[in-house]
Formats: sequence, C-alpha cells, structure tokens
Amino acid sequence: MSVVGRPVLGVIVAMMVGAMLVSVWACSAARPMVNYERIDARKQEIAMLWAQIREWRQDAGLRGVEPPTREIIKMRKMSVASVTRVCHGEIDPRTPRCQDMCSLADAICENAESICRIARELEDDHWARDKCASSKASCKEAKQACCRCCSEEPAAMAPPPPTGDEGDEGGEDDSRAEDAAGADDDTDAAWGSDAAGDDPDVANEDGDLGDGKRAPPE
Repeated sequence: MSVVGRPVLGVIVAMMVGAMLVSVWACSAARPMVNYERIDARKQEIAMLWAQIREWRQDAGLRGVEPPTREIIKMRKMSVASVTRVCHGEIDPRTPRCQDMCSLADAICENAESICRIARELEDDHWARDKCASSKASCKEAKQACCRCCSEEPAAMAPPPPTGDEGDEGGEDDSRAEDAAGADDDTDAAWGSDAAGDDPDVANEDGDLGDGKRAPPE
C-alpha cells in the first residue's frame, strides 16, 4: 500500500465509526427515557396503601392479611366501583360494631381506588397490577362483612316483646277498672230507689202516695 493510500483509508474508517455512533445516538434518542426514580416513588406509595389495607383487614376481623388467591384472580378485570356494589339496597349501620365495620370497609375501598389509579399510570408494571387486584378483593370482602353486619341489626335493635306476666298484669288492671265502674252504677241505682221508697210523704204529681192512696186535701 502506498503512503498516500494510508491516510485515505484512515479517513474512511473514521467516517464509518462516526456513522455508527450517530446511528446509535439516534436510536437511543427515539426511545423515551425511563424515570426509574419516579416509578420507585409510585411503587412505594402503593406499598404504603397496601400495608394499611392489611392492617385494616385485621381490625375488621377478616380472615388473613390477604384475600384468597382465587378471589384476587377474579378481580383483575373488575373496577373498584363494581366490587363495592355487593349490598342489597341501602345500608344504615346503627350499632357501634357495624359502624366500625362499615367505616373500615370504606377506607379499604378508598385505598384500593388509589392503588389501582397508580397502577394504571405505571401501565405494564405487573407488581402494581397484582396489588390493585389484591386491594379490590379486600374491598369486596370488607363490604360483604359490612352488609352482613347490617342485615343482622333489625333483630338486635327491635324492642323485646312483652312477657306473659306483664300481659296478665295489664288484663287484671282492665278487669279491676271495669268492676269498679259497674259497682258505682249499681250503688247509684240503689240509692235512688231507696230515696223514693223510704219517704211516705213524697207524692207524685197526681197526689198518689203509692198503693192506691191519695194525699188528703189541704
């Protein structure tokens, strides 16, 4: 190779290397930069909300800190709003126990809504989607417990029926009142009859003293 050809070859190689670097840079610029710090922060928020749900499950008396796996799988394609509609009609918790249960259910469902919203923002993150499904299963389970508690309240809140002794006592009071009223009527009638018959000088309008006798003329 001539001395003149070596510089030309070096220029050609340099141009090829430069073209490759430009191509790599163009490909990397076309891909969006992944903000791993932001993703980690959002996952930490999910973990905090999910940990609260686990604690509230224990406070509500639900079995275990996690719903059954089969229930979690059912929740994957359901929305939080749909899983909360498990009660038949309106619920009105009255006892402190049911009020606490329903308040915990509302709190669990609110956390589930927040977890699933973050999971949608993270798109294809499987860990976040699993936590969303788990939280929805806990929401449904807590709502069902609230409904059961409220359905048992009417029997607990109804006033007790009167006992047999109270009913008999009331009947005896009424009977005594009726007997007293009848005795007063008999007394009035007897008094009126005696007043008219005991006084021989009391005459009727025709002057008849009774037994066919008439009063002497004045």
